[in-house]
Amino acid sequence: MTAYKQSNINRLVFLFLVFQVLPLLSPPIAHCQFQEKQILVLNSYHPGYSWSDDIMEGIRSVFPEDGESVVLHIEYMDTKRFSPEKSFVLLEQLYQIKHQLSNYDLIIASDNNALNFLKQNNNKLFPNIPIVFCGINNYRDDLIAGLDKITGVAEDVDYSETIKLALKLHPATSHIVAISDGTVSANENLSQFQKDIPGIDPRITIVELTALSPQELSVALAKLPPTSILFHLDYYSPPKSRHLSVKESFAFINKSCSLPIYVSTDNKMGMGAIGGVVITGYLQGKAAAHMAEEILSGKPISEIPIQKVSPKKTVFDYQLLKRFQIDLSILPEDSVIINQPESFYAHYRTIILVASGIIFFLTLFSILLSIFYIKQRQSEKKYRGLFDDALDMIHIVNEDGIIVDANPIVLHTLGYTRDEYSGKLLIDIVHPGYKEKTRMALRHLSEGENISDFESVLISKSGVQINVEVNAVPEIKDGKLVSARAIIRNISKRKELEGRFRRVVMESPFPEMLHAEDGEVLLVNKIWTELTGYSIDEIQTISAWIEKAYGQDKDVVRKKIDRLYSLNSRIHEGEYTITCKDGAQLIWDFSSVPLGSLMDGRQLVLSTAVDITQRKTLEERLLQAQKMEAIGTLAGGIVHDFNNILSPIIGYTEIALESIPAGSPATLDMKEVLNAANRAKELVKQILSFSRHTDMELQPLKIQFVIKEALKLLHSSIPSTIEIRENIDTNCGPVYADPTQIHQTIMNLCTNAYHSMREKGGILQVSLIPVQFSQEDLTNKIDLRAGPYVQLEVSDTGHGMTQNVLKKIFEPYFTTKGKGEGTGLGLSVVHGIVKSLKGDITVYSEQGKGTTFRIYFPVIASEIENNSIGQTQEVLPVGNERILIVDDDERIIHMNQKMLSSLGYKVTSATSGKEALKIFRTEPESFDLVITDMTMPHITGQQLAENILSINPDMPIILCTGFSELITKEKAASIGIRKFLTKPLVKMDLAKNVREALDK
Repeated sequence: MTAYKQSNINRLVFLFLVFQVLPLLSPPIAHCQFQEKQILVLNSYHPGYSWSDDIMEGIRSVFPEDGESVVLHIEYMDTKRFSPEKSFVLLEQLYQIKHQLSNYDLIIASDNNALNFLKQNNNKLFPNIPIVFCGINNYRDDLIAGLDKITGVAEDVDYSETIKLALKLHPATSHIVAISDGTVSANENLSQFQKDIPGIDPRITIVELTALSPQELSVALAKLPPTSILFHLDYYSPPKSRHLSVKESFAFINKSCSLPIYVSTDNKMGMGAIGGVVITGYLQGKAAAHMAEEILSGKPISEIPIQKVSPKKTVFDYQLLKRFQIDLSILPEDSVIINQPESFYAHYRTIILVASGIIFFLTLFSILLSIFYIKQRQSEKKYRGLFDDALDMIHIVNEDGIIVDANPIVLHTLGYTRDEYSGKLLIDIVHPGYKEKTRMALRHLSEGENISDFESVLISKSGVQINVEVNAVPEIKDGKLVSARAIIRNISKRKELEGRFRRVVMESPFPEMLHAEDGEVLLVNKIWTELTGYSIDEIQTISAWIEKAYGQDKDVVRKKIDRLYSLNSRIHEGEYTITCKDGAQLIWDFSSVPLGSLMDGRQLVLSTAVDITQRKTLEERLLQAQKMEAIGTLAGGIVHDFNNILSPIIGYTEIALESIPAGSPATLDMKEVLNAANRAKELVKQILSFSRHTDMELQPLKIQFVIKEALKLLHSSIPSTIEIRENIDTNCGPVYADPTQIHQTIMNLCTNAYHSMREKGGILQVSLIPVQFSQEDLTNKIDLRAGPYVQLEVSDTGHGMTQNVLKKIFEPYFTTKGKGEGTGLGLSVVHGIVKSLKGDITVYSEQGKGTTFRIYFPVIASEIENNSIGQTQEVLPVGNERILIVDDDERIIHMNQKMLSSLGYKVTSATSGKEALKIFRTEPESFDLVITDMTMPHITGQQLAENILSINPDMPIILCTGFSELITKEKAASIGIRKFLTKPLVKMDLAKNVREALDK
């Protein structure tokens, strides 16, 4: 009994020891094999959004759903469709309840909203859990501030690469348009886009279409020019509208415009985007999952750096490349092209192999004969249905041209019953004018040829003419025509529209030409032929038109015209000079519009011109007038100082001549100095005449006498190799003119003529005849009114001028003469004189054939007796009165003192207006006359005169000026000034005017 009990006790102890040891002997990893890791994926968006789906696909490629070691818990925050600001509060409450008992090993945050949510709520919801992020736009280190144990993959969107690529593929781009919807992620993308856009061509306009409703966006897109390109940043949550999917967003934008769209993420490819340098959601998710895998395996998160550069690839859609006519050869070498069609064999390889096998086996079975018979009957029935239901007229005719069968539309159109129509000859329903062409077409059919796009006219039973287009196919057996099938389309409406279009073009008030891609000119309207003189027979091709009309510019024009056939919108070609058949030149402003393809495939273009010749002529005249006005202002500005320089030269020379003995050799030298100064004085008059600042002494004048005297001078100065011929009508009526200016005009014109003939000699022809202009005689080339005129013509047989020189001859300082041979003012002065006398001047010249100037002066009604240009010698008037002279130039003061003293006057001088006024106020009764310069510092001559007259209203005052815009002769007289003189003054002028002022 004791032994039995001991044995039982021993067994119990053994079993106890076994059960205690067994757990220690089992492998420690056995428990871990079933301890799963828990990962929470916070996805910012929603299932079905392609970017989210791509990220999840990348994550699942590392952690598959059927894996045993990792369990994915996915939360879709849906912030693409619902505002994050409103959602975060509700999501925080939901996750507090839903995940409070969860024990996650790691969190993957997909996109910015998920990361932002964790920044706000991580410590409360998921404390101390490692975080791996991906898809973060515009990553900055401050985005993860406040989060520990975090790493991840930035969504490194670089728009600059896509922008550069797009501009290379679309070199004519004028607008870059960014489209976004105003959500958080959209604003981040827009911010990055704005950083990447600087540095492009400043002529390109940047447009941002942000947070617009679909209606507003549609309107904005429709207004964009055709040279725009779009960048789709985000457009899924437009204001006042439901959320859009990627496909819906692109479908809406493509419906609103037909512009190329570029993107930065691959989830948008295949939806309507042409391409871009893109990042992928799949690679973002995969990279984040690999980081999570390393963390779960025990690697410290601090040793896993944030990946700030995203992998990218260049992707294009083949269908859109073709649509926008982009050559695949200019794409980057590493480009991925989607939707590219496979070869026929590659695409249908399986079908081809299966079909081959089927054909092989079907040949083994005779049952196919019965199947084929059944199918044939079905095909015949189907063919008959197609035949009867066709909208085009279908005829079947036999070898004799007799109608065997016709579909119902034929009978309805032509008004016959089937019994009436069957058995008729096809030629009998053809219009008489087209019968011969139809017989020839039937002969071609009998020879086995197809008939394509043959136009004819059929006659219905009621006699109505029907325009048709015929395509026919013959059935040939044993080399003979058995029958023919003809499909006949009613094109009466099209012909009517073509006729109306032709009438619109022909009657257009603008020149219009219709031309085809191969250069054939199809139509030229009436106004085109009337303006140019070329008939349609002379310009049957674009090459013929270019050769005749464009001259030296023809190669440039030809290249531009070649571009017109590839257009998809209207283009403004610009202005061209057209040479007409008679040699006249017109300026046309061209625009062209593509009209699509002709039936033979050729592109068609309508070119329209606006004749702007008259407008250009007026613009040139306005420019010429502005140039003359500008130079006139400059000329007036230098005259004052120049006259002040000439005054002492002339004055002191006259004084010197009076003091030198008559026979002295110095007399001749001083006279030459005086002559030179007088020539300079005349040059000043030319400048003033050109600038219209002189008061011309106009008087009724018979200019024939002035011209004859000028020609007498020319006879002695022009060499005998040049023959001067005169044709001066002495009966020409008088004109209002200044003799000096007429003399100056004829001398300048004849001098120019002499210069053009001095090398080889020639004939100088000068004529003056009366002419009468009616309103019909006047053209836009002559700026005159109807009435009587005298025509002064100066022509030469010299070397002539080019058209470019002719455009500039009236410009001041323009000259073709050598250095020192001319100032370039001569013709400018002539132009100013003629215009000031209300006349006009024309010029005609050809190289090698000489030049002709014609000047027209209006004739006045009054008659005058005669004109003489000579002057009699006058005696200098003298006196003994007291004179106060004022001038800020001491040389002029001294000169005038000597002159006046030599005439017997007592002279007091002052070198400023202040000094003179002080002297006069001190002794107002000590002076009989005051002579003052106009332009002086502090007090002008006018102000001095007004002060003196306020003291003594009867004081005679002479005002002198080299030139001043501030005062005129009339204004001086209104103040009370007795005399108004223009510098430089010769002694005779000074003596006469002093005496007249004192004696008045």
